[in-house]
Amino acid sequence: LDDNVILRFLNSDICERLRESAIKGFPIYREIPFNISVSGDIPTNDEALKDENVLLQGIIDCLFVYEDKCYIIDYKTESKKMSDAELENLYRRQLELYRVAAEKITGKEVGETYLYFLRRGKLRKVEF
Repeated sequence: LDDNVILRFLNSDICERLRESAIKGFPIYREIPFNISVSGDIPTNDEALKDENVLLQGIIDCLFVYEDKCYIIDYKTESKKMSDAELENLYRRQLELYRVAAEKITGKEVGETYLYFLRRGKLRKVEF
């Protein structure tokens, strides 16, 4: 990766919050694997899944707690052929599921969720 890509991330607002979290002693998790049984919490349009008990598993790149909320950063080595908006739409569902897992892991509401596109050096806040 280009050094400027890393510097842009280190100078971002979310990275500043991450540093403050560490200074204040809040938990920071990197590459946190999870296996969580969920029922009724899964954001889906499929009526058949709404009441099902489902095993949700994955690895969250960065999950940290700051004050009374938790925050998710998911790093992507994206294809240069897609726009930022197309990539956000591609990964939105994954981040929704990460939000469910993060809230179960930490017991706190997810404040914000971000994608960081490594090749572009762009941080994108994903709204739900």
